[in-house]
Amino acid sequence: MNTHDMSRVIETLMGTGTVQMREEVLQTFKSNPEKIYEKYSHFVALKLLRHANTSQRKQFCEIYYSLTSSLAAREYSRDVLEIMFEQAQNERHRLKLLQHMYGNAYYETWLKINNNPSDLTLKAHIQAKPSARKKIMEHLEAFIGKLVDKNMPIGYHAFHGIIQQYLSVSTPEESERIIERAKLREELYNISQTKAGANVAMQVFWNTSAKDRKSILKNFGSVSELACNQYGHVVLLAIIDSLDDTVLLKKQVLLDLMRNIVQMMGNTYGRKVIRYLIDPRNKMDLSPEMITCLEQGDNNPFSKKDMVVRRTEVLDHVESTLLNAVIEHIGTWLKDNKNIVIVTSILLKCKGSRHEDALKAVAEYLATKPTWECIGNGGPFQMAKKLIGYKSKEAAEVECDDIFEREKQIHELFTNLLIASFDKTSMTNWIKCSQGMSILSYIRLMYKDNKEISVAVQAAIQNYGLKIQKTGEVGGKS
Repeated sequence: MNTHDMSRVIETLMGTGTVQMREEVLQTFKSNPEKIYEKYSHFVALKLLRHANTSQRKQFCEIYYSLTSSLAAREYSRDVLEIMFEQAQNERHRLKLLQHMYGNAYYETWLKINNNPSDLTLKAHIQAKPSARKKIMEHLEAFIGKLVDKNMPIGYHAFHGIIQQYLSVSTPEESERIIERAKLREELYNISQTKAGANVAMQVFWNTSAKDRKSILKNFGSVSELACNQYGHVVLLAIIDSLDDTVLLKKQVLLDLMRNIVQMMGNTYGRKVIRYLIDPRNKMDLSPEMITCLEQGDNNPFSKKDMVVRRTEVLDHVESTLLNAVIEHIGTWLKDNKNIVIVTSILLKCKGSRHEDALKAVAEYLATKPTWECIGNGGPFQMAKKLIGYKSKEAAEVECDDIFEREKQIHELFTNLLIASFDKTSMTNWIKCSQGMSILSYIRLMYKDNKEISVAVQAAIQNYGLKIQKTGEVGGKS
C-alpha cells in the first residue's frame, strides 16, 4: 500500500474484488489510521470508500471522526475527507464530520458533557455555552486561515461547511475578516455548487457593498449553468432579490438567462429561476425552508431599494423576451405540464407590446389542437381555467374583491380570443370532450352579465348548428 505499484494493485481489487478483501483493507486503516496521510495509501482509501458497502463506509468514518481537523489540513487526506462529505447520508453526518474542527474549547464544553447532542450546529452549542464562544471563534478563524494557507481547494464541501458554521455565529467584523482571508467574494461563483457553499455565497453577497457586488458579477461564470444547478440556483435567487442596480442585473444576469430560455425551461431548477422572475416567493414553487432562507437577506445593510420597486423593474427587463418565447415555443412548452405553469404565470403577470399576441397564440393552440392532445389533458385544462378567470366558489368568495382590474381585463381578453379561435370542427370536438365542455360552461356561467362575451360564445355555438343543453350543472354537462 505504501508503493506506487502495490497501491495500484490494491485499488483494482477494491473495485473488482470481494467484500472480504475490502474488509481486510478497512482493518488495515483501523490499525494504522496514519496511513491515510500517505501519498499512495490515500488513493486506496478513496477506492475503498467508492466501492465499500454502507456498513464499511460507516466504520471508516468512525475511525476518522476525531481526526477531521488533521485530514482537512493535509494535502492527500483532504481528498478522502471530501469523499466522506459527499457520501454522508444526511446533514447530521456532515455536521458530525465538522464538530472536531471547532477546537478544544468545543470539545471540553460540549462533547465531554454530551457525546451525542441532538443539534450538532455550532450555533446551538454557543447558545447553550456562550462562555466558550471567544475561544471557539479564535480557533476557527485561525483554522480557516490555515486551510487557506494550505491551499485547500475552494470547491471542497468540508471547506464550505466549516465556513458556513463560522458565519452562522460571527459578528459583522468577524465575518468580514474571514470573507477577506478566504477571498470568498472572488470565489463566490465557485463555492455556489454545494449546499453549504450556496449558503455561504448568499451570506457573502448580502454583506457586500454595491461596489463589490458589481465586481463579483462582472467576474461571474455562466449564469445559465448556475441557474440549472441544484444549489447554485438559490444563490441566483438571492442575487435577484437583493441587487438594487437592476441595470447591472440585466446586463450580467438576466440577458444570459433570456438567451438560454429554452435550456432554462427544460431544467427543474432553471424553471424555478424563470418563475421567480415573474412571481417571486410563490409558495407553490419554493419550500418553506427556502423562503425562510431567502428572507434572511431582506434586511441586509446594502440593499436600499424598495422590494416591490426592484421586482417590478426586474419583470420589466424580461417580460418582452418571455412573451416572445411563449409565441415561438408554444407547441413544445404546452406539451409539458411543468412548463404550462410558467407559461400561465407569464400570461397573467407580464405586459409588453406582444402580450395580446401571446394570449392569441395560446388561445388558438388550445382551440384548434386535437382535444386528446391538448384541452383533454390536465395541464392545458387547468391553464384554460386560470386564463378565463375561473375560481372555485370558496376561492371566489375570498378573493373576488382583491382581483386587480388588469387581471380581469386579461381574463376577458383571453376569453374573447378563445371564442374567436373556434371553427366548426374544433367547437364540435370541444363539446364532445368533457374538459372542453366544462370550459365553455364556465365561460357561460362566469360571463352571463357580460353581453359581449355571452353573445359571442352563444353565437359561436349556434353558427355551427350546435346546442348546449342546460342542466344547471357546471363541469361538462351544462
